[in-house]
Amino acid sequence: MENISPFQLRVYGRTELAQLYSPHTTSITAYKKLQRWILRCPHLSEQLAQAGLNPRSRTYTPMQVRIIVEALGVHLVFLFCGKSHSDSWTVGM
Repeated sequence: MENISPFQLRVYGRTELAQLYSPHTTSITAYKKLQRWILRCPHLSEQLAQAGLNPRSRTYTPMQVRIIVEALGVHLVFLFCGKSHSDSWTVGM
């Protein structure tokens, strides 16, 4: 069995994070899907803007990652990181 580390709040490239949610698609398709999800949640778009997200940015800060994961759910990320909901994930910083 492959040893996979738990999801960590850190800087993620925008396609890197998107592919955690959509691992079986190309990086650009995964990114576009993540963007659609973000745009469908007005509060999420607002929170990301308040956290300094620039549309031209190619990375998400740890705070922005936290906002996205809190809104969209960590369960999908854990599926692809090989962890369950209860494993070493804490949202608080």
